[in-house]
Amino acid sequence: MKNCSSKKTSLISVVLIAIIAPLFLFSFVSIAFGEGANFKKLEVMIKPEYDVEKQVFLRFDGELDKTSMPAETFFYSPKDLIEDSTLNICAFNASNQMLCQTREKSIEGNYKKFKVPMPEKKFMFEGYFESIKDNNGQRTLEYTFKAAQDIKNLDISISQPKGASNFKVQPAGQASGKDEHGLQNSIYSFSNVKEGKEIKFNISYSKNDWNVSVEKADQASPESNETTTNLPGSAIFLAILGAIILTGGILFAFLMPSRKRARRPTAVAPKGKARFCTNCGTRLAEGAKFCANCGSKIEQ
Repeated sequence: MKNCSSKKTSLISVVLIAIIAPLFLFSFVSIAFGEGANFKKLEVMIKPEYDVEKQVFLRFDGELDKTSMPAETFFYSPKDLIEDSTLNICAFNASNQMLCQTREKSIEGNYKKFKVPMPEKKFMFEGYFESIKDNNGQRTLEYTFKAAQDIKNLDISISQPKGASNFKVQPAGQASGKDEHGLQNSIYSFSNVKEGKEIKFNISYSKNDWNVSVEKADQASPESNETTTNLPGSAIFLAILGAIILTGGILFAFLMPSRKRARRPTAVAPKGKARFCTNCGTRLAEGAKFCANCGSKIEQ
């Protein structure tokens, strides 16, 4: 009965380990990533008809306000963001090498929301979306920036396409200046932007062709030093999977019927002190009054 109770206790312990180990690792993931790191700074560039006709180039450059890495980051983009090889979400290591990340996507209203494990503080997000409306050369574009996380310092620049006239942005830029390609930009700066904050821009201009502002050959190719990595997410997933397999293996081994070992019959020692016949030396049976060998009477 005691052995049966011990087995039950061991079984309960193994089952508890099998349940608790994965939960503990999931909790670790939650603590490690938290609810997402805040952005120390974020620079947003909006460039209509930049290097692809009829499309808008979007780029975020930023730095996380977090000491421990990796960190989980979130980004909002227009719903019509094109998801192909031109969409890159990458971190930069100490050697300025690009470490492009895997991502999870969800749709929230007019936005795509991307969830990305970021192994380094510095990062970039770039892609293209199609929101330009054309009416016989009169073009309009609406862009709304939405903060997916708190941002300490936010800078937004909106470029005037090459060859465009009557370029206007509402609200008007706080400042203006030219970028490295000589394109005029409306510039905006914001501080302590809270998660969920939306900033809407209405852009209009006149342009009679779809010539791009910059040829792609003029730009540095991001693929030249790019490395794709999804190490943080996959490593944690593999750790969780390993824990589940390990605990499952322990449970399986415990429940496997053990082989019964053949046991030799154990001799049972006679009760009391052994007696012998005083005449012939034969061992006497318990309670015997006469020797079974010589018939001598046994003194009690």
